[in-house]
Amino acid sequence: DAMSIPPVTIGQCFSQIPKLLSGSSRSGSSAFPDFSVLYHRNTTTVCPVSFYLALFLTIGYNRGSGGMIVGKIVLYLAMSVDGYIADEQGGVSWLEGDGSKPDTSGSYPAFYETVEAIVMGWTTYHQIVTALSPDIWPYEGRPCYVVTHRQGENQENVCFWNGELTALADQLKTESKGNVWICGGASVARQLLKENRIDKLWLSVIPTVLGQGVRLFPGLHRELSLKLVATEHYNGIVDLVYEKR
Repeated sequence: DAMSIPPVTIGQCFSQIPKLLSGSSRSGSSAFPDFSVLYHRNTTTVCPVSFYLALFLTIGYNRGSGGMIVGKIVLYLAMSVDGYIADEQGGVSWLEGDGSKPDTSGSYPAFYETVEAIVMGWTTYHQIVTALSPDIWPYEGRPCYVVTHRQGENQENVCFWNGELTALADQLKTESKGNVWICGGASVARQLLKENRIDKLWLSVIPTVLGQGVRLFPGLHRELSLKLVATEHYNGIVDLVYEKR
């Protein structure tokens, strides 16, 4: 029932639509085309307003006790049909659709607008800055936390975190009103799933079977009961959105 949705969600939905239609974001228009190519090629067309509005209403924001707005920790990743997030060499060149609708922008632009903070492992960070987007940092304007035991010098919007991952997740969830995006990789995702810190799994299933590579859920050793809350398909890619039961 739309009347039961908190007014803040409705207002933010409508306030974001003009920026989505113009292809811009809080951090500038460069963020979308630079990174969305990792998920689908030649994505320059914006989806209909009805799709984005429906997606925002689905994502929404949570209200905790006392009406306080709290964030969600969201694992948003692409994987192959057989559950891999990278090939044996760590490559992701296979992360694309089947070409049936190459001008579809998919779920990333609307999802990114809901993101307030980003968490990733060292391998994911290193791959972005050395191979995937070496010239332009794709998350300008969002604080990004790189989980690593390596010594790194903090940069603008990039913080190297060598503390407990669960402590970081709890802190960001408490401080955020929007989504906390778990960007990768498998080790970070597995640790947070094991410790029951993931509120939502948003998996983009790429129409490719790799056969071998880096698995998303290796050695989890526990059952996770999920509830399917949304689906979407575009260019042969299927998005499956789950929450905890």
